[in-house]
Amino acid sequence: PPPPRHVDPFKFAEPDLRPLSDSIKDLVGIDHPVLNKVARHFFDMQGKRFRPTILLLVSQALGTPRDSPEFAKQKRLCEINEMIHTASLIHDDVIDIADTRRGTRA
Repeated sequence: PPPPRHVDPFKFAEPDLRPLSDSIKDLVGIDHPVLNKVARHFFDMQGKRFRPTILLLVSQALGTPRDSPEFAKQKRLCEINEMIHTASLIHDDVIDIADTRRGTRA
């Protein structure tokens, strides 16, 4: 069959994005029970993962092998990027005194 005309970038990057939330929660590794619960709440929310998708697609477009140390660094950059983005969402929720985030209790 002819190749598809449209490739969904999120589906293309999905295998590398799937473990992202667990990796982030492991990185955060908060010992305080309340802070740990808050961190897990925010990192369990599955957003579009737009930023890490772009990072991984660029890495793949540049021909970085998935099993290389460089790709591992790119995945770590995705985790850090998501942590910064989530921190900015939490900050916005506090400043805006928001009750919900993406339809879920903030």
